[in-house]
Amino acid sequence: MRKSELQNFKPEIPPDDDLIDSKEACNILGISLVTLHFWRKDGKVRFYSIGTRIRFKKKELMEDLQTTKRYKR
Repeated sequence: MRKSELQNFKPEIPPDDDLIDSKEACNILGISLVTLHFWRKDGKVRFYSIGTRIRFKKKELMEDLQTTKRYKR
């Protein structure tokens, strides 16, 4: 890609896949940022790196929460 193409590039994200930041993810899950970090490292929640930013999809976060609860003892 050329520089002019990169400047005009806008990735399309489907509307049902709302991306949220770590703080919003913590509020939804009811956990701290530290816990979210460990869950990311352990692969308990799916996340996306966009440049230097970490984002989550609300739908996937809720699915991951159900899976985590199901296997927690």
